[in-house]
Amino acid sequence: MDVNYDEIQLRLSYSDVEGQLRKNPTGTLAKMASKHAADLAPPESDTAWIGGIPDGFCKGDIDEVNKTFAENCKQFGEVISATVRVKPGVNKSWALCTFKEPASARKCVSEGMTLPDGDGSQISMKCKISDVESNLKKGTTGALASMAKKHEEEVEAAKALMAKMWSNVRQLFCVPPHTF
Repeated sequence: MDVNYDEIQLRLSYSDVEGQLRKNPTGTLAKMASKHAADLAPPESDTAWIGGIPDGFCKGDIDEVNKTFAENCKQFGEVISATVRVKPGVNKSWALCTFKEPASARKCVSEGMTLPDGDGSQISMKCKISDVESNLKKGTTGALASMAKKHEEEVEAAKALMAKMWSNVRQLFCVPPHTF
């Protein structure tokens, strides 16, 4: 050992993070885990998976539910598409929300969000960066495959509509495409 340096001992231990999060889903560890998950997300991930959507929020016409959900997600940035999967059971519904910018999806995950239940109370959502590709490679995907396909079609339609709108604006004002 070098005489110019003090010796230190490090203790390394494994933690049952998932077990601890089940015990206290709102504590410091939960906040750290949420922040950590957002920081580790690939920068190109622009879609968030949001679960635990309250039953009361999902009442009514599905198009209106999707619209209201998208409005709630706008606090994180511009929303391209939001698709809610309504499932029976207490807070079993989930959604995919694609944002214009990947930073908005990461902000959704790191900050978290709440949605109103039918009785007016706010329910905390589970927010993760969507990893649809990996989940589709699993043996069983449930409704994920059909929801992901529908959501992707909506995203593509929204992008095509935006491209057409900007093309019309450029033609109307005779502006070259590079200036937008």
